[in-house]
Amino acid sequence: MKVSYDTLNKNLKVKSIMHIKQTEPKEKISFRFTSLARITDIQLSANDKNYPVSYKFNSYSIFIDIPAQFQEYKQLSLHIEYQIPIDMFSHNKIFSVSDVNMWCPFNYEDITTIKLDIETPLNYEAFSTGDLLFSTSDKNHSYYTWKNENINGYLLIISPKNSYSISKKMIDSKELEFYFVNHDTSITNNVMNEFCKSFHCFNTIICGYKDDKLRLYEIPDSGFYAMTSRKSIMVGSLMLAKKNRISYERSIKSIFKTFDKLKNKSIFPEIVNNSFNNDSADTNYIYTQNLSWISHEIAHLWGYYYYKFNTRLYKFVTEGLAEYIRWMYIESEYGKDSLNTYISDLKYLFSKNCINTIYDIPVSMAGPSDAIQYFKGPLIFHYVRKQIGKENFISFIRTLYNKYFRKAIDYDIFRMELSKYDKSGKVIKRMEEMTEMTGELPPDL
Repeated sequence: MKVSYDTLNKNLKVKSIMHIKQTEPKEKISFRFTSLARITDIQLSANDKNYPVSYKFNSYSIFIDIPAQFQEYKQLSLHIEYQIPIDMFSHNKIFSVSDVNMWCPFNYEDITTIKLDIETPLNYEAFSTGDLLFSTSDKNHSYYTWKNENINGYLLIISPKNSYSISKKMIDSKELEFYFVNHDTSITNNVMNEFCKSFHCFNTIICGYKDDKLRLYEIPDSGFYAMTSRKSIMVGSLMLAKKNRISYERSIKSIFKTFDKLKNKSIFPEIVNNSFNNDSADTNYIYTQNLSWISHEIAHLWGYYYYKFNTRLYKFVTEGLAEYIRWMYIESEYGKDSLNTYISDLKYLFSKNCINTIYDIPVSMAGPSDAIQYFKGPLIFHYVRKQIGKENFISFIRTLYNKYFRKAIDYDIFRMELSKYDKSGKVIKRMEEMTEMTGELPPDL
């Protein structure tokens, strides 16, 4: 894939060649791809034959007709040339797109390796996930080559040089790199400290991280979101900001009064790592900084993120397991009693605020924005751990990570590996039943 950043015409120009393996004849192929792309040329090729093809966009996907003479070929190449308007994804002169923008076509069903050649104006630089293989410049342009490997698309950042402050730390012989546009060191230091602590915890309690480095990129003006891909975690600037300006009096008398039945009122601010800061010039107020997303996103690296898109229990396996691994981090840092209390408090909040509401849906039906997957999903995994034992549960996660590293899996593989620790099959059967439930939590949860 060749990418050219055209600041004059405000376009990202892309030339993409996708090599496709066909296991059976197909009349159509489809990819997730943004309809904002202005396609200027699209062709299929096989055995040195090129043929223009027809296509259409529908529901964030592109559907491409395969001519009859190409349907029997095992190897096809799809050539697409297109442009994406820069202004759709720019903030403060920083251009950024990730898999949620679907800026390049992917099928989300298997791991794709991509070589990304990027050309920018001389005073710009380019970042992505994966490995930087090469960079150079001439009188007018800078050039970067990144090699990526992922199942869910790629990040691309093009920014004026020196827009990012870069920090590096060595943890467990692995290099952690941090790219921030936020200049408030009280915020970024909190993030880096929690990041390093979480990373070390999972290296210790599960197994060693297999790649050589891990990067955190701040994405300007991109909302409250964070996401993980191989070797990289991306976070929107709003997730880093100090927010929730509240008075000391209100925080003590009102906020925790809402949680008057919670057994451990201090666990929530403790978990976000000293989130209550009283160093403000206005000593009548405190500011909260949410850091809980950090351990969740890092947990994705061990809680399998190469899971095939839209296969059975997709969100339960990806988000539910990652969130439960984050709960294990809570247990490791604050003790077993803190985890049990945390779970007890969450059950209370769930019964008070969720049951018999529009939020009370089966975990199996949960989408990306449904909170139920981050509560009930990990709670079900807590049940599984209690039934098969903590060491077996950690061994199961370790097996997924080590055995299927850089491989795409689906629920059948996930279930098969778990069944090795559940010979009777009763635990898995109950787990699957729980993903279909709504209403009051069953006693075994």
